[in-house]
Amino acid sequence: MSRRKHDPSRSLAFLFLLLCILLPHVALSQRLEACHACVPTSVRNQAAIGFDLGQSYGTSVAYLDNGTTINLAKVAGSPKYMALTERLMRTPPLESGLRRPFWRRMTRLAMLTLGLPANREIAVLAKMVADLKAETKAALGAPFGMVVVTAPWQDVWRDDGTLDSDLYDALVLAGVKPWTFDLGGGPVYMGELNTVLGASGRWLCEPYGCGDTDEDDTYQGVFFISFTNRSLYTSFQRARCFYKHSWQSLSAIDAEYGLDEMAKAATPAQFWDAVRARLASRVAEHTKHRRHGHYTITVAVEIVVVAGEAADNPDFLGVVRDVVRDIPRVHRICFDGEVGCEQGTAVKADVELVVLDDPAFAAARGSALLSRLVLEGRWYCSSAECCAESQYLKVGGPWDKTHVEL
Repeated sequence: MSRRKHDPSRSLAFLFLLLCILLPHVALSQRLEACHACVPTSVRNQAAIGFDLGQSYGTSVAYLDNGTTINLAKVAGSPKYMALTERLMRTPPLESGLRRPFWRRMTRLAMLTLGLPANREIAVLAKMVADLKAETKAALGAPFGMVVVTAPWQDVWRDDGTLDSDLYDALVLAGVKPWTFDLGGGPVYMGELNTVLGASGRWLCEPYGCGDTDEDDTYQGVFFISFTNRSLYTSFQRARCFYKHSWQSLSAIDAEYGLDEMAKAATPAQFWDAVRARLASRVAEHTKHRRHGHYTITVAVEIVVVAGEAADNPDFLGVVRDVVRDIPRVHRICFDGEVGCEQGTAVKADVELVVLDDPAFAAARGSALLSRLVLEGRWYCSSAECCAESQYLKVGGPWDKTHVEL
């Protein structure tokens, strides 16, 4: 009797099914069963998709009904794409009157209707989105619907709505249906800092859709560091519900501090010293903005969150720990005139360091989580319990895929 040839694809399919059944229903930590029980099976069976258009690459993640996340695709950004993200970060927002005249909106709409980009920036973004979409579709083996997109927060896009957003046009041209904050206005993407906070289990707030019951105002500042092979992205922001925009941040993308640049340095130590100096200068810059009351980031840094494809490099993490330990001292020096500063009580003595597991896909995991909530939110049960305070929303729930260092 002949032996049947083993088909590895069947084993993988069985393993995938087994994981989906046996893994804890960690997605329920984002929404109470009082809400989730009314979601129909047809919606539960859909995979929620999140895209991350990072500073040097793009990733996609699927978030299943039981809370399982699946890394789908990772696409390298072209030189044009990386140059664009860095240049946009240095570009100040336009006055609303320059960005939103009627004729400009109509021109964009006409170009979009014809399937053409209205400018070169849209063309570059659309190419990146199309590549990520193709890889994602191949990984899923099927088409997909609405996508929540995250990207480095760009001040130049701060006032963009769907009628005048380069990113929105790029998504539509690439055949991707984006989720937007509100119809006709509001951003069409999430800042990476927000989605990484969501992926780390921070600021999940009340169950999605509870509106004003969300505790969206805190006095904790967050320093986000995304370290990739090609660049270093840093951003400061005040923490709030991860699916709500903070609107303002202090951000920078530096191509000269990507991990690949170490090969150009005289020694590895010289490169890491330069990275340490850059991170320290960013903390000092944030402190200067605090001192003069700029934006909404006038709160002290209490949390440092680290992600990006190269973020698990041991030497890099050593540099980050050095910078984190020095943050309270920098704040005290720059705020020497404040009451209590002489005794070292003006800021917290310790700053929490959060390093995400699987850091290359962290931001996409957060956007996929929001995609899950948006997908099922309108089906939630209508009950008072649905928006009651939930212990499931606390940090450290069963789905929290981070490790914390002090």
